Amino acid sequence: MVLAVLTSPRCLAEIYKWVDKDGVTHYSDRPAPGATEITIPPAQTYQAPPPQSLPAPTAAPTRAPARSANAACELRSPKPEEVLVNVAVITLSFRGPEGLSPVLMLNKKRYTAERDSNSIKIEPAVRGSFEARLTFVNDRNEAVCTVPTVTFYVRQPSVINSPARRKKPG
Repeated sequence: MVLAVLTSPRCLAEIYKWVDKDGVTHYSDRPAPGATEITIPPAQTYQAPPPQSLPAPTAAPTRAPARSANAACELRSPKPEEVLVNVAVITLSFRGPEGLSPVLMLNKKRYTAERDSNSIKIEPAVRGSFEARLTFVNDRNEAVCTVPTVTFYVRQPSVINSPARRKKPG
């Protein structure tokens, strides 16, 4: 593709320049008394290189559930970067080895669940960003299986902007 403006001399209009009695310089396509014709060089052009063939796009890797080296230990929900909207209770569901107790660190606060449990419920659900790290511990409180930290978000309606709080006109 070639980009050019006024590249041919015959496309160039005649341009005139003059200075008026107040010292102001003027340019026009019409001559005025005392004007001189000026020559404008052709516009600069650019020749774009031919397009190169690009490598075929590769599919983006899908994000697997957060797991540890032990495949029997996983946080099933919420998923990494998931946004929970208008929830009253945050339910974290998981799977871990039998006979172990799940311990959840949620924003540096510790929550425990019954042995062989598959979920922990946090209520009331407040808005914000959460980092969940789940560990399964044995009877001696030794970590046997740990799930990598998962970040998720809770969005709640604003009390300030709720329709019930808005003033009615009148």
